[in-house]
Amino acid sequence: MSLKDLRKLNLLRPEPEWSGTVPRSNVNVILAAITGAAGIAGCVFMAIGNGGMMTWIALGVFGVALMTFTAVNVKAIGDVEQPKASDEEVQDTDD
Repeated sequence: MSLKDLRKLNLLRPEPEWSGTVPRSNVNVILAAITGAAGIAGCVFMAIGNGGMMTWIALGVFGVALMTFTAVNVKAIGDVEQPKASDEEVQDTDD
C-alpha cells in the first residue's frame, strides 16, 4: 500500500505529528523465545511420536506454547509506547 492509499483510508497520523522515530514494543523477548522453542519442539515430537502417546503429549505442549506465545505478543501490541515529539519538532499554528 502506498502513502496515498493510507491517506485515503484515513489510517495515518497528520504529518506534523510524525516524529521520525519508530515506536518500540515491550515484547518479553525471553518468554517469546522460550514459547517459540517449545512450540517447535512440540512439532518435532509430534512427528517422532508417530501417533502414539508422545504425539498427544507433544500436541498439548504445542497448544500451550502457541497460546502463551500469542498472549505475550498480543499484550505487547497494547503496550507500544508512542514516541513523544520534542519541543523542536512541535510547530506553532497560531500564525
